[in-house]
Amino acid sequence: MSNNVFDRTQYRALDSKCFKDFDETAGGKRAAPLLARYGISTRTHLLHVYREVMLWIPALLPGECYTTESLMHPDKWLAWGKAPRRTAGMCLSYLVQQHCLPLELISKKKQYPLLFRYCGPAADITPPK
Repeated sequence: MSNNVFDRTQYRALDSKCFKDFDETAGGKRAAPLLARYGISTRTHLLHVYREVMLWIPALLPGECYTTESLMHPDKWLAWGKAPRRTAGMCLSYLVQQHCLPLELISKKKQYPLLFRYCGPAADITPPK
């Protein structure tokens, strides 16, 4: 395998246990009522955040730091309300903690916006539009 290709086999698959486990975390419990106001389940939102970040992985630079917002498509981010944006950070933190993404949370507790460092290989690909 090429050195500049993200190897998904190094990371945990996003499975039903992962969704169930998120619902039982403090972040999942905080996210559920916030998302319910928008008619969004935590499972749907967690999957959406995961897929959105996976689109950007090829364009990330090793060692660089990114906010939750910078890892989302700008149009989608702007279309979300306040609660889905806040809970996107909760979802992303969980996905990183579970080793589902090649990112590392570098923010201290209660430090916002959350900052994530990309820990994967370099690639020569531009971000999605």
